[in-house]
Amino acid sequence: MQIGHLIVAFGPAIACLLLISHQPQAIILALSSSFFFLMGQVCASIVWISLVPLRSITPFQLVVRVIVLELTRYVYYRLYEAAELSFTVMTPSVSIYPLQDISSSIVSGMGFGLMHTVTLYGILLSYSTGDATLFSPRCEQMSAFTLAAWLSLAFNALHVLLMILAFDGYRRGSRLRIGLAGVLHLTAELLTLLNMAKGGCAVMIPVEFALVGVVGLLTRIVTRQPGYRSSLRDRDGLLKLFGAGRRRSDATDSKIIDSAPPPLRPNSSVQMDDKFR
Repeated sequence: MQIGHLIVAFGPAIACLLLISHQPQAIILALSSSFFFLMGQVCASIVWISLVPLRSITPFQLVVRVIVLELTRYVYYRLYEAAELSFTVMTPSVSIYPLQDISSSIVSGMGFGLMHTVTLYGILLSYSTGDATLFSPRCEQMSAFTLAAWLSLAFNALHVLLMILAFDGYRRGSRLRIGLAGVLHLTAELLTLLNMAKGGCAVMIPVEFALVGVVGLLTRIVTRQPGYRSSLRDRDGLLKLFGAGRRRSDATDSKIIDSAPPPLRPNSSVQMDDKFR
């Protein structure tokens, strides 16, 4: 069962990383977003430790965590935007830099989700050795490994969708859209409080996945709105990101190379005008 739990928790993120392994820019974004998420967790822990009277209030811990992580997401986007601008100036070719908002937000969301899984499920790995399993007194319906695996899967998908919504809000400069991403993130975190009630874990997992479905529907609506950066260039970049568009882009690049003017031969003589002789 432990192998199945690991596949549920880490399988989607690892599979996506393998799909984008041919794109160095995507790998850099995934690793960078994972690092930023980890730094956000550290900063949230420092804030939580500093506020001694409020340590025992679990909802307050979740609120602080969400606020710090959303600020971390914003800082990450600003650095990404600066890097994107400088990279586009140096290499304006789409085939060289295929990442756009949709592909970059998906990869960055995967980085957030993977690090969230590591911090959520990783603490249970020390208890996973041996033949026995681990149950919580408040959750007798499933083991702690099963609960953590399915919760990690839900947050993996949620972080990808929230990153798409947040990128759109940042790009438009819309406080409403940015705030909506933060509220949805906070809602997902507060829903984990259902696990504190006896038998609440059996309700929490379906509710979390229902929220993922709602956020997915909202993301679909947002990406189809006028003004979203989902042009043909973005779709080609998304296909190339996951390998489907590599053959097409290679053919396009070969056409560009074939249509280029022939280089000047080193030994070719150029006739000069008489007045310059």
